[in-house]
Amino acid sequence: MKVIFDTLNIYYLPQYLPIHRVLQARGHNCEFVCYTEKNDVELCNRLFEQHAIEPRWVGNQLQASQYYVEQKAEWIIFGNTFYLFQAQMDLLGSPALPLRAQIQGR
Repeated sequence: MKVIFDTLNIYYLPQYLPIHRVLQARGHNCEFVCYTEKNDVELCNRLFEQHAIEPRWVGNQLQASQYYVEQKAEWIIFGNTFYLFQAQMDLLGSPALPLRAQIQGR
């Protein structure tokens, strides 16, 4: 199974690392996608090196979105809302609208 951790901000790392360790131990392919527009690349690379992780760097959510489509991962773990997916679901009228949209009567 392929799992991608959307690491918009480096402060998600402490929440992601325990999950990453368990998945890796079970033989799953895990990847961290990080954003150059939100993080200090040099500092983040040093942190990832401590955990033997080589992150994939993207500039913004549009680039991340394109990468996720290409990768066809079974799971993408987000630390917060991914605005491009939210906008797409809203436009398409997806039956999987988030709870807030259902509460608003959409």
